[in-house]
Amino acid sequence: MVGDNSSLEGSFDTNGSMFVDGLVRRAELRANLLSISASGRVEGEAFVQRAEIAGEFEGTLTCAGEVIMRSTGRVSGHITCGQLVTHRGAGVDAHINVTGVEELREASSGSSHGSARGAGGRRGFRPSLRWHVRQMAPIMFGVIIALGSIGLLSLMPG
Repeated sequence: MVGDNSSLEGSFDTNGSMFVDGLVRRAELRANLLSISASGRVEGEAFVQRAEIAGEFEGTLTCAGEVIMRSTGRVSGHITCGQLVTHRGAGVDAHINVTGVEELREASSGSSHGSARGAGGRRGFRPSLRWHVRQMAPIMFGVIIALGSIGLLSLMPG
């Protein structure tokens, strides 16, 4: 826990939770849960399983699961996560990549603690063809149903 009116600089690695009420600068954080309170601020990189942000985060956030943006939360930089939940009033000025947990695991395989770092430094997440098909399937089914309905209506006597 980084308490109110406290600051931390550098790397921090835990299998548990990290609660930030103060300031964390030039961070490289690895944790199961990152929780930033309304008075907290994190600047740097974080590799986590889950994040709750009520304060400020500036940098690169890689989250295998869910990122919850509370109404007082502000994020800028890059977010890659499995799911993004934003409450009304949350501020997001970031490049966001919401991808399935499977793709995050594949992209981070071979590195410790779910990190997105490989031997060559940071790498981006590239969704697979299967991921794209899953994203497009509901839209395609909707188009097929709509066109089918139009076709049926045109066959009905006027």
